[in-house]
Amino acid sequence: MYYLLYKYHRGSMYNGTLNDNCIINEFKPHPFHLYADWERTKDVSTSIFRFYISLITLGKTVHLCILDKNKGAIMHSAYIIPKNFKYAFLKKGEYSIGPCNTPESYRGQGLYPYMLNYITRRNTDATYYVFIREDNVASIKGAKKAGFKKCRERIISTKVLKIFRLMKEKNNE
Repeated sequence: MYYLLYKYHRGSMYNGTLNDNCIINEFKPHPFHLYADWERTKDVSTSIFRFYISLITLGKTVHLCILDKNKGAIMHSAYIIPKNFKYAFLKKGEYSIGPCNTPESYRGQGLYPYMLNYITRRNTDATYYVFIREDNVASIKGAKKAGFKKCRERIISTKVLKIFRLMKEKNNE
């Protein structure tokens, strides 16, 4: 599977806001504590991903969620993942944002670009990237709204351990 690589460009800002019913919660998963207390749904694939990513990043992965305070539901979630062997092309101080997810019932509210901007404002000295499937038009639009620009490289992942590596493209958008 191929992914497009987008890099955040400082100074860009998404002007969207969250309504008063929303709150952003943060959690650092580690092998013996994979879920935050406020998370209701626990599934096998998420548990495996969190266990794996917390091991390879030595507990430095951050999971952020926009929560609907009234319903207690996760409206959007995103991970901030530092350089590790899975993302070997990243340098120190560079981070991958993702995987990101907005449940279908909350899509179209600008939550993805809002979260991307929220993350990039947390540490303005860092460099941030998002990998987006080539056919994911909504995520591409959201990333562009948040100030991310397409790089010349595409990302391909291996089948085993899903290790990401760069592939050069001939032209840039």
